[in-house]
Amino acid sequence: MDGYVGDLSAKKEKTQKDPWVPSAPPKRIWPGGGPKQTSEGEKNTDGVAVAIMALPKSERLRKKRDIENVFRRSLRYESALFSARVHKKETLPGRALVSVPKRVSKRTVDRNQLRRLVVERLRQGLDIGAYPADFVIIMKPEALKSAKPALLAEISKFQKTLFP
Repeated sequence: MDGYVGDLSAKKEKTQKDPWVPSAPPKRIWPGGGPKQTSEGEKNTDGVAVAIMALPKSERLRKKRDIENVFRRSLRYESALFSARVHKKETLPGRALVSVPKRVSKRTVDRNQLRRLVVERLRQGLDIGAYPADFVIIMKPEALKSAKPALLAEISKFQKTLFP
C-alpha cells in the first residue's frame, strides 16, 4: 500500500509534545530584564516601558455636535503653521482635537507624526482638562515643511496667548 503513514489510532506518550498545539508566546521584556520606571514615575512590573502618546479620553473632543459648536461659537487663532479655534465654556473639563488634513501630506505616516507631536506638546505643556475651553487645531501644509522646534515654539506661543 503506497502512502501508508501508520496507525493513527496509536496512543502517544504523555511526555511527548503535540506538534499541532501552539505553545504560549514568549513574554517580551527589555534587555537587562527587570521592571523599568516609566516617564510618569509609575513602576511597570512586566518590564515593558509604557509611553502615553494620546490625550485622556475625557480631554478629547469627539462628538460631531461638540465640534460643530466649537466652529460656530469660537475665537480664532491664526498662525503660519496652524489655525486654531477656541470655544470658551463654563464647565470643565476642557477638550482638544488636532486635525491634520490630507492637503498637508498624502502620506499617513507624516500626518500621524505631526499630529502626535502636537498632541504631545499640548499634553505636556498645557493641562487641557483644567481650562474650561474646547480647542480645535487644524494643521497647515507649512507645518510639515518647518522644523520641529519652530512648530513647538508656535504651539507654546498659542498656549501663552490663550492662558497667560
